[in-house]
Parts: sequence; structure tokens; C-alpha cells
Amino acid sequence: AEALATLKDLTANAGTNAEWVPAALLYVKLGELAEARRIADELRKQLQPQSRAYAKVIDGVLALHEKRAVDAVDALKAALGLADLWLARFMLGEAYLAAGYPAEAKSEFEAAVKRRGEVTALFLDDMPTYRYYAPVPHLLAESNAQLIRKLSGTSDQKK
Repeated sequence: AEALATLKDLTANAGTNAEWVPAALLYVKLGELAEARRIADELRKQLQPQSRAYAKVIDGVLALHEKRAVDAVDALKAALGLADLWLARFMLGEAYLAAGYPAEAKSEFEAAVKRRGEVTALFLDDMPTYRYYAPVPHLLAESNAQLIRKLSGTSDQKK
């Protein structure tokens, strides 16, 4: 409850992608989906393709949270159609992994690794960060493991 109150205080005066997008991702993790949708709707109204792409990223994250992996893939691909964002590629990898397409997930995570320099300036706001990159190696390994199981005919249930 305290984290949610703090987040609401911080986003009350937010005005940039660097403020809106992390807030929306955190709202999703906290289960406040309506707040994340509200942020996506605000970003969708912006003229800049990057802002609208981030709205699609949030749509994808919401779909993933609601276990709608195919809808998440569609939203994230739409985001990439507006702007080739590192975060959209990373989330697309997560969506492919959740949908059971490890080869496609592997491709997106490999792209995230190759473009890891972009994550240090994720929102082009001169505030360096690397926290979004932290799960990439693990998710790349997981996609490789799922791909091996799929190709060998081994069920995911037999891990």
C-alpha cells in the first residue's frame, strides 16, 4: 500500500516517457492495471512515434500479465512498427517465451544482448540505467532450454 501511494505521488506530475513507462510497468506488477492502462492511453495521444510505441509496449505487458501471450505478441510487434525500441524487443522475447515459441524468444533476447548499449540510455533522458538488462541472460538461457526440449520432443512438464 505504501509503495502504491508513493508511486501515485510520483506519477501525479509525470510528463516524460522516462517517468510514465517505468511507472506503468510497476503498476502492472502491483496489480493496478487500470492505472497502467491510463498511462498507455496518455502515451497513445502523443504525436511522437516513440510515445505511441511505449503505449503498445504497456498494452503488451498488460496482455502478458493477463496470460494473453498472443495478444501481447501482437501489441509488441505493433510497437516495433512505430519505433524499434529495445524494451519492446525484450518484452516481445518474454511474450514469445510465454506463448511457447522459444526460437522466436531466443532471437529477440539475442537482439537485446547485441543492443545492450541502448539499455543504458533506455529513454534517452541522460539518466543511465542497466536494470532492465539484468534478466536478459537468464531469459536467453531459458529460451535455449525450451528450444532444446521442443526439438528433442521432451515435454516442459518433465523438467
